[in-house]
Amino acid sequence: MSEAAPQSGGSLETRHPGLFRFGRICVKAGVYLGVAGIGCALGVFVVIRLSFHNTKVTVPKVVGMTLEQARFQAERRHLALQVQSRRYDLSIPKGKIIQQDPQGAMTVRRGQTLLVVVSKGVESTKLPEWRNVRLDQAQISVKQLGLTLASVSYISSPEQTQTVLAQTPPAGTIVPKDAQVSLLVSSGRSDAVFVMPDLRGRLLQNVRLMMRRYGIQVGAARSRPSPGTPTGTVLSQTPLPGYPLSRSQIVQLVVSSQ
Repeated sequence: MSEAAPQSGGSLETRHPGLFRFGRICVKAGVYLGVAGIGCALGVFVVIRLSFHNTKVTVPKVVGMTLEQARFQAERRHLALQVQSRRYDLSIPKGKIIQQDPQGAMTVRRGQTLLVVVSKGVESTKLPEWRNVRLDQAQISVKQLGLTLASVSYISSPEQTQTVLAQTPPAGTIVPKDAQVSLLVSSGRSDAVFVMPDLRGRLLQNVRLMMRRYGIQVGAARSRPSPGTPTGTVLSQTPLPGYPLSRSQIVQLVVSSQ
Protein backbone atom coordinates (compact mmCIF):
# COMPACT_ATOMS: atom_id res chain seq x y z
CA MET A 1 0.00 0.00 0.00
CA SER A 2 1.35 3.29 -1.00
CA GLU A 3 1.68 6.37 1.53
CA ALA A 4 -0.84 9.17 1.22
CA ALA A 5 0.52 12.43 -0.19
CA PRO A 6 0.36 15.48 2.16
CA GLN A 7 -2.54 17.88 1.75
CA SER A 8 -1.64 21.23 0.28
CA GLY A 9 -4.88 23.08 1.29
CA GLY A 10 -5.70 25.15 4.51
CA SER A 11 -5.02 28.73 5.76
CA LEU A 12 -1.75 30.12 7.12
CA GLU A 13 -3.32 30.47 10.55
CA THR A 14 -4.21 26.76 10.42
CA ARG A 15 -0.79 25.83 9.20
CA HIS A 16 1.14 28.25 11.58
CA PRO A 17 -0.99 28.83 14.67
CA GLY A 18 1.97 29.73 16.95
CA LEU A 19 3.15 32.51 14.64
CA PHE A 20 -0.30 34.11 14.58
CA ARG A 21 -0.63 34.04 18.36
CA PHE A 22 2.70 35.90 18.62
CA GLY A 23 1.51 38.45 16.06
CA ARG A 24 -1.68 39.16 18.00
CA ILE A 25 0.33 39.69 21.14
CA CYS A 26 2.58 42.17 19.34
CA VAL A 27 -0.39 44.10 17.95
CA LYS A 28 -2.02 44.35 21.35
CA ALA A 29 1.27 45.42 22.89
CA GLY A 30 1.68 48.10 20.26
CA VAL A 31 -1.79 49.44 20.95
CA TYR A 32 -1.13 49.52 24.70
CA LEU A 33 2.21 51.21 24.19
CA GLY A 34 0.65 53.83 21.91
CA VAL A 35 -2.03 54.64 24.43
CA ALA A 36 0.59 54.79 27.17
CA GLY A 37 2.74 57.10 25.05
CA ILE A 38 -0.16 59.49 24.51
CA GLY A 39 -0.91 59.38 28.23
CA CYS A 40 2.69 60.17 29.10
CA ALA A 41 2.80 63.05 26.66
CA LEU A 42 -0.43 64.46 28.10
CA GLY A 43 0.93 64.09 31.64
CA VAL A 44 4.13 65.89 30.77
CA PHE A 45 2.10 68.71 29.19
CA VAL A 46 -0.07 69.06 32.30
CA VAL A 47 2.99 69.05 34.57
CA ILE A 48 4.65 71.73 32.44
CA ARG A 49 1.51 73.88 32.56
CA LEU A 50 1.17 73.48 36.31
CA SER A 51 4.84 74.20 36.85
CA PHE A 52 4.60 77.32 34.73
CA HIS A 53 1.54 78.44 36.64
CA ASN A 54 3.25 77.87 39.98
CA THR A 55 6.20 80.12 39.01
CA LYS A 56 3.93 83.20 39.08
CA VAL A 57 3.44 85.06 42.38
CA THR A 58 1.80 88.33 43.45
CA VAL A 59 4.13 91.00 44.78
CA PRO A 60 3.16 92.13 48.32
CA LYS A 61 2.73 95.82 49.09
CA VAL A 62 5.54 96.60 51.56
CA VAL A 63 5.62 100.43 51.50
CA GLY A 64 5.26 101.64 55.10
CA MET A 65 6.50 98.35 56.57
CA THR A 66 9.70 97.86 58.49
CA LEU A 67 12.51 96.08 56.69
CA GLU A 68 11.93 92.93 58.75
CA GLN A 69 8.21 92.89 57.97
CA ALA A 70 8.88 93.43 54.27
CA ARG A 71 11.45 90.63 54.19
CA PHE A 72 8.97 88.24 55.83
CA GLN A 73 6.26 89.08 53.29
CA ALA A 74 8.68 88.67 50.39
CA GLU A 75 9.92 85.27 51.60
CA ARG A 76 6.34 84.03 51.97
CA ARG A 77 5.95 84.59 48.23
CA HIS A 78 9.35 83.13 47.40
CA LEU A 79 10.80 86.52 46.46
CA ALA A 80 14.21 87.89 47.35
CA LEU A 81 14.40 91.33 48.99
CA GLN A 82 17.23 93.81 48.48
CA VAL A 83 17.74 97.32 49.90
CA GLN A 84 18.43 99.52 46.89
CA SER A 85 19.17 102.68 48.90
CA ARG A 86 18.41 104.65 52.06
CA ARG A 87 17.35 108.31 52.14
CA TYR A 88 15.86 110.97 54.40
CA ASP A 89 12.10 111.42 54.33
CA LEU A 90 9.90 113.98 56.07
CA SER A 91 6.83 111.72 56.36
CA ILE A 92 8.06 108.10 56.58
CA PRO A 93 9.66 107.16 59.95
CA LYS A 94 13.20 105.86 60.10
CA GLY A 95 13.58 102.17 59.16
CA LYS A 96 10.38 101.91 57.12
CA ILE A 97 10.00 101.32 53.38
CA ILE A 98 9.57 104.45 51.24
CA GLN A 99 9.13 102.77 47.84
CA GLN A 100 9.41 99.40 46.15
CA ASP A 101 10.03 97.91 42.71
CA PRO A 102 8.07 95.98 41.41
CA GLN A 103 4.96 97.64 42.78
CA GLY A 104 2.54 95.81 45.05
CA ALA A 105 -0.10 93.55 43.44
CA MET A 106 2.00 93.00 40.31
CA THR A 107 2.50 89.41 39.08
CA VAL A 108 6.11 88.24 38.73
CA ARG A 109 8.10 85.00 38.61
CA ARG A 110 9.10 83.28 41.80
CA GLY A 111 12.62 84.08 42.88
CA GLN A 112 12.56 87.63 41.48
CA THR A 113 14.23 90.35 43.59
CA LEU A 114 12.08 93.00 45.25
CA LEU A 115 14.04 96.26 45.47
CA VAL A 116 13.17 98.66 48.28
CA VAL A 117 14.22 102.13 49.48
CA VAL A 118 14.41 102.52 53.27
CA SER A 119 13.75 105.78 55.14
CA LYS A 120 16.51 107.35 57.22
CA GLY A 121 13.89 109.46 58.99
CA VAL A 122 13.82 113.25 59.16
CA GLU A 123 17.16 114.89 58.45
CA SER A 124 18.14 117.23 61.27
CA THR A 125 20.70 119.98 61.72
CA LYS A 126 22.22 122.01 64.56
CA LEU A 127 21.46 125.72 64.35
CA PRO A 128 24.55 127.94 64.14
CA GLU A 129 24.98 131.27 65.91
CA TRP A 130 23.65 134.12 63.75
CA ARG A 131 23.87 136.91 66.32
CA ASN A 132 26.18 139.75 65.27
CA VAL A 133 26.09 138.43 61.69
CA ARG A 134 24.79 140.55 58.84
CA LEU A 135 21.27 139.66 57.69
CA ASP A 136 22.30 138.78 54.12
CA GLN A 137 24.92 136.33 55.41
CA ALA A 138 22.42 134.77 57.82
CA GLN A 139 19.90 134.38 54.98
CA ILE A 140 22.47 132.50 52.89
CA SER A 141 23.26 130.22 55.83
CA VAL A 142 19.57 129.48 56.44
CA LYS A 143 19.08 128.50 52.80
CA GLN A 144 22.19 126.30 52.72
CA LEU A 145 20.94 124.38 55.75
CA GLY A 146 17.61 123.69 54.05
CA LEU A 147 15.69 125.77 56.60
CA THR A 148 12.90 128.27 56.06
CA LEU A 149 13.25 131.90 57.13
CA ALA A 150 9.78 132.48 58.58
CA SER A 151 10.14 136.14 59.57
CA VAL A 152 12.56 139.03 59.95
CA SER A 153 11.70 141.70 62.54
CA TYR A 154 13.48 145.01 63.02
CA ILE A 155 14.18 147.00 66.16
CA SER A 156 16.22 150.10 66.85
CA SER A 157 19.60 149.29 68.37
CA PRO A 158 23.08 150.76 68.80
CA GLU A 159 24.29 147.88 66.62
CA GLN A 160 24.95 148.50 62.95
CA THR A 161 21.96 148.41 60.64
CA GLN A 162 21.07 144.91 59.26
CA THR A 163 22.92 143.14 62.09
CA VAL A 164 21.18 140.10 63.57
CA LEU A 165 20.42 140.67 67.27
CA ALA A 166 18.57 137.45 68.16
CA GLN A 167 17.23 134.25 66.62
CA THR A 168 14.47 131.72 67.26
CA PRO A 169 15.12 128.84 67.90
CA PRO A 170 18.40 129.72 69.64
CA ALA A 171 21.83 128.59 68.44
CA GLY A 172 22.70 124.97 69.23
CA THR A 173 19.11 123.70 68.88
CA ILE A 174 18.70 120.48 66.86
CA VAL A 175 15.89 120.97 64.34
CA PRO A 176 14.57 119.08 61.27
CA LYS A 177 15.75 120.28 57.88
CA ASP A 178 12.36 121.84 57.07
CA ALA A 179 12.20 123.86 60.32
CA GLN A 180 11.37 127.55 60.36
CA VAL A 181 13.58 130.19 61.96
CA SER A 182 12.99 133.84 62.81
CA LEU A 183 15.52 136.64 63.10
CA LEU A 184 15.50 139.95 64.98
CA VAL A 185 17.57 142.56 63.13
CA SER A 186 18.91 145.99 64.07
CA SER A 187 17.49 148.97 62.24
CA GLY A 188 20.24 151.18 63.70
CA ARG A 189 19.93 153.91 66.26
CA SER A 190 16.49 155.42 66.56
CA ASP A 191 16.09 159.17 66.44
CA ALA A 192 14.34 159.31 69.80
CA VAL A 193 12.11 162.29 70.39
CA PHE A 194 12.15 164.04 73.76
CA VAL A 195 10.10 166.89 75.20
CA MET A 196 12.24 170.00 75.54
CA PRO A 197 12.58 170.87 79.24
CA ASP A 198 12.58 174.40 80.56
CA LEU A 199 16.26 175.31 80.95
CA ARG A 200 15.77 178.96 81.89
CA GLY A 201 17.26 180.00 85.20
CA ARG A 202 19.75 177.09 85.22
CA LEU A 203 23.47 177.46 84.97
CA LEU A 204 25.00 176.66 81.57
CA GLN A 205 27.47 174.19 83.06
CA ASN A 206 24.69 172.13 84.65
CA VAL A 207 22.58 172.23 81.49
CA ARG A 208 25.42 170.85 79.34
CA LEU A 209 25.96 167.94 81.75
CA MET A 210 22.26 167.06 81.79
CA MET A 211 21.82 167.18 78.01
CA ARG A 212 24.98 165.14 77.44
CA ARG A 213 23.46 162.26 79.42
CA TYR A 214 20.67 162.06 76.84
CA GLY A 215 23.02 162.38 73.90
CA ILE A 216 21.79 165.85 73.02
CA GLN A 217 24.22 168.47 71.84
CA VAL A 218 24.27 172.03 73.14
CA GLY A 219 25.68 174.64 70.80
CA ALA A 220 27.92 177.59 71.67
CA ALA A 221 25.96 179.80 74.01
CA ARG A 222 25.43 183.49 73.22
CA SER A 223 25.79 186.00 76.01
CA ARG A 224 23.50 188.87 76.93
CA PRO A 225 23.85 191.31 79.79
CA SER A 226 21.38 190.69 82.54
CA PRO A 227 21.98 192.85 85.64
CA GLY A 228 21.31 191.08 88.89
CA THR A 229 21.48 187.57 87.24
CA PRO A 230 24.42 185.27 87.96
CA THR A 231 26.79 184.94 85.03
CA GLY A 232 26.11 181.86 82.87
CA THR A 233 22.44 181.59 83.73
CA VAL A 234 20.21 180.52 80.85
CA LEU A 235 17.95 183.36 79.76
CA SER A 236 16.35 181.83 76.65
CA GLN A 237 16.44 178.60 74.65
CA THR A 238 15.66 177.02 71.28
CA PRO A 239 13.62 174.84 71.01
CA LEU A 240 11.18 176.38 73.47
CA PRO A 241 10.04 174.43 76.55
CA GLY A 242 7.49 171.71 75.66
CA TYR A 243 8.57 171.41 72.03
CA PRO A 244 9.81 168.08 70.57
CA LEU A 245 13.57 167.53 70.64
CA SER A 246 15.61 164.83 68.87
CA ARG A 247 19.25 163.82 69.16
CA SER A 248 19.93 165.22 65.72
CA GLN A 249 19.05 168.74 66.89
CA ILE A 250 21.41 171.17 68.56
CA VAL A 251 20.06 173.17 71.48
CA GLN A 252 20.76 176.88 71.28
CA LEU A 253 21.05 178.90 74.49
CA VAL A 254 21.42 182.53 75.52
CA VAL A 255 23.07 183.04 78.89
CA SER A 256 23.57 186.06 81.11
CA SER A 257 26.74 188.05 81.32
CA GLN A 258 27.87 191.03 83.43
